[in-house]
Amino acid sequence: MDNVSISKANSLYWLGRYTERAYKLAHILTEYYDKMVDDDENAYKGFCENLGIEIKAQNKDAFLKELIADKDCPASIASSLSKAYDNSIILRGQIDTESVAYIQLAYNNVTRLFKDKCRIYDLQSVVDNLMSFWGAVDDYIIEDDIRDTIKAGKYMERLDLFCRFDREMYKIAGCQRRLGRYVAHLDTEKRCTELESLFCYDSLPDTEKIAACVGRLFES
Repeated sequence: MDNVSISKANSLYWLGRYTERAYKLAHILTEYYDKMVDDDENAYKGFCENLGIEIKAQNKDAFLKELIADKDCPASIASSLSKAYDNSIILRGQIDTESVAYIQLAYNNVTRLFKDKCRIYDLQSVVDNLMSFWGAVDDYIIEDDIRDTIKAGKYMERLDLFCRFDREMYKIAGCQRRLGRYVAHLDTEKRCTELESLFCYDSLPDTEKIAACVGRLFES
């Protein structure tokens, strides 16, 4: 990471993590909402257990509103988007304004669409905004170090969520391979040499150890 400072690299990494967290949680919440409607109205409790959180909500509608639009709930989509936007403002010299705008659009849509009503299908506009953000990252960011640091955050977050929600092993393995490629490119000082040994392809990996290893890239 010769082209960005350690502090900016850390912000890029967490921009990737928070944006991916919002994006994937939108999909997972939709999945759990379907479970609550079709099968088990208390399925949201399993969602909270997987994330390791406690919430105030006692029914599916309150659960959705809290996990989507309550900025004061650390696990909410609104909270993740707010943190992603804060990081993007710091990075205006490293990422283009269009990428920043898509994050702001996503946050504005969350706060606007879920202010009074809680309709799960309204999340689609937020998902579309975030897909546009990732497209802008690929299309407009020329510097490999900058783009790959954001992508390292993306796949670290995706790996963590896939493990928490017991996704298929081929998806978890794919996340590890992509994360490994981005880290290998960024790790010019060989701070993460043991990363490959932490990966598991036939059982769930220890994501806390993997995250700690990747985090050493951004230590001064």
